[in-house]
Amino acid sequence: LHEPDGTVRIVEYHADKKTGFNANVKREGHAKHIVPEYHHHH
Repeated sequence: LHEPDGTVRIVEYHADKKTGFNANVKREGHAKHIVPEYHHHH
């Protein structure tokens, strides 16, 4: 899954009767924080 901050979320999961549902979530890449621009109207 491509996140809005530029990283990629990878989810690996498995399920069985003994351990139930198990998910391993990883993020790859570097987050890019976007600074909002403010426009002043006069």
